[in-house]
Amino acid sequence: MFEKRYTMQDDGNGLWSVLDAESGVPAMVRERRLASLDEDDARDATDLLNLIAELRLQTPKRSAGMQNGLQPFLLPIR
Repeated sequence: MFEKRYTMQDDGNGLWSVLDAESGVPAMVRERRLASLDEDDARDATDLLNLIAELRLQTPKRSAGMQNGLQPFLLPIR
């Protein structure tokens, strides 16, 4: 069973953040922090990021010479 890496957090003002459960901070996609989103956008982003994370775990590792096709979309949290 896949443990979800991303969760939603109610910011308390009607807006939501997508948190990386490993770090506890808002997730980032293409240098955009996933915070202050409406609930529907936060839910969609959470579902999509969890799907990508799950697929990464199921996909065999690529050789060092191959570029990861998802890398341009997912940036490490700084």
